[in-house]
Amino acid sequence: MMRLSPSENRKLQQSNKMDFFFGGTEMNVAASLSYFGINTQQVTNVSDDLVGEAAIAAMRQFGIDVSAVNKVEHPLGLYFLEVGSSMRSGKIAYNRLHGAFANIKPEQVDWEAVLENGNYLHWTGISPAISEGAYQTLKEGLELANKKGMTITADPAYRSNLWKYGRNGQEVLKELTGLSTIFIGGVNEINEILGTDFSFEEEGFIAAAKKLMEECPNIERVFDKVRTGVSASWQKIYGRAWTGKEYLTTEELEITTVVD
Repeated sequence: MMRLSPSENRKLQQSNKMDFFFGGTEMNVAASLSYFGINTQQVTNVSDDLVGEAAIAAMRQFGIDVSAVNKVEHPLGLYFLEVGSSMRSGKIAYNRLHGAFANIKPEQVDWEAVLENGNYLHWTGISPAISEGAYQTLKEGLELANKKGMTITADPAYRSNLWKYGRNGQEVLKELTGLSTIFIGGVNEINEILGTDFSFEEEGFIAAAKKLMEECPNIERVFDKVRTGVSASWQKIYGRAWTGKEYLTTEELEITTVVD
């Protein structure tokens, strides 16, 4: 996707020019892993125009393999972000439900070739929420990755406002989580997928993780990121995990000046 933002933390109504960036939930993970020296590959569609070419160039710049990126006759999805400042929160408006990725189809992805030398496959709940084609394409990849014994990391990221094409989001995410081995999410995500009501505390997180593993036996570990927003520019964050046998947690980091 392309992100458009007014500069200097301005609101859209206060500016007549915007900066643009390319990103997306899965691409951000791939870019980060590339910085750690890990080989990564992106599976997606981009527009067959100068915007799509710029998106491909951005992925290449991060060291991401773009051989599985298709150019199609649909515009690249985009969104507008007003970056928050201090007590003013950020605001987002999306324009992606009819874009290039929303029109992806299973026959456009050669999963055998994509997964041939892979060890991990990462997906987020944003992808199957966009369209039937995106859901079916992802499902095919997950099923093949399972047959190959790959590690599959799932970041469910349930967004109720995205599911517009007739599928039940909770049902789909539970199905695809069942095809995964590592769950990246906390009590809120588990409650949303399973329809449960576990508490946020340590005991609730452990109980929720155990229930998830019971409902989705493929899941081996659960990792959670706990973030507290004091303001748009001040965040507190720590991590915790359930390994199936042990509860782990990190120290809390406090970032008093968030830089976008």
